[in-house]
Amino acid sequence: MGRTRTYKDSPLEDREELLAPTSNGPSIAVGEDDEPEKSSWATGFSARKPCCGAFMAVLRDYWWLMAIGLMSLIVLLQLAIWDAIASRPTIESCKAQQVGGDYQQKEPTFPTQVVKWKADPEFTPLNASEFMDPKVQAKWETLFPAGAGFIGPDATVYNSTSVTHQLHCVYIMGKIFSAVLTNSPNLPEPNDYEAHFLHCVDYMRQAAMCAGDLAIEPRGENGQPAMVNLENAFNGLHVCKDYNQVRYYLEGQVKDGLRNILPLDD
Repeated sequence: MGRTRTYKDSPLEDREELLAPTSNGPSIAVGEDDEPEKSSWATGFSARKPCCGAFMAVLRDYWWLMAIGLMSLIVLLQLAIWDAIASRPTIESCKAQQVGGDYQQKEPTFPTQVVKWKADPEFTPLNASEFMDPKVQAKWETLFPAGAGFIGPDATVYNSTSVTHQLHCVYIMGKIFSAVLTNSPNLPEPNDYEAHFLHCVDYMRQAAMCAGDLAIEPRGENGQPAMVNLENAFNGLHVCKDYNQVRYYLEGQVKDGLRNILPLDD
């Protein structure tokens, strides 16, 4: 009795025939050595299937817990983003402090007005000798609050105010320049005028940066460009504090002994 051929026992040329036998041809039989391979494959498949099913069962039973965790994570991320945005200074958050106001917010918020600047020879004549005229100093002093000067027994110890310090610097720079140019005997601080002048240059640099005036200054008519000259340098429209209100407020402060004002020509 002939032994039934298996796939493993057959030569390569006969295996195709064994895979698709005819009615009279030999049939393929699974040998004993084939069983472990089949059993191992089936066992692995059946082992993976319950594992996947267990995961789906857990997911089905506890989906609500995972959803809560995911939503909590989203909320925490959103709160972190809001906190980062809120911690950055913005234009809206800066409105609480008026530019040019006291950082402690003890002063009132002054009304503003749109002002077109213009050249005024009564304040700044375009001639050095004329600038030394006492009438020019008298005109500048009208910008100061009444009672400006030193208060108290020690005139060397005092607190000044920035706006009047700036006006003092601009005036004293003009006076030093004019006195040097005309060899006037009325040179402010003749032994130290150079340092005083340059101090005021640096002080006014920082004052300009602090104000940060962004007004556009068109040089020509109706906002059109034109060549720069002394007249059209004043074509800009500036948002300014009402300076009369500022001066009245400072007068009240001086009268009540709450602050000192640096004299114009000190």
